[in-house]
Amino acid sequence: MMSEQTTPKTEVAMRARVSANEATEELKRNIAAYEALREGLERTHRGRFALLHDGNLVNVLNDRWDAYLVGRERFGEGRFSITKIGEPPATLGAATLYTEPVLKDMRT
Repeated sequence: MMSEQTTPKTEVAMRARVSANEATEELKRNIAAYEALREGLERTHRGRFALLHDGNLVNVLNDRWDAYLVGRERFGEGRFSITKIGEPPATLGAATLYTEPVLKDMRT
């Protein structure tokens, strides 16, 4: 429930605070979900972008930036992952979170 001083944008910002452990667990769940769906996704959506959250496929989009914006809006930073269908999922390295500056570079 939102208080008088809380707006939908601040609610998203509050959800966005995620620890490295939480982000890693989210990514592990999402990689497992993608692997379970990989064969079918590659048959029907190769080259598109899978948006995953909490171990579930949320959407398939044509553009990585659009997938990022949808994920950030719905779940907050670090609480979703994006995988290009037909490519291996992201590894659990230091750069597991998508951030706006990185994605802005990708658009140019």
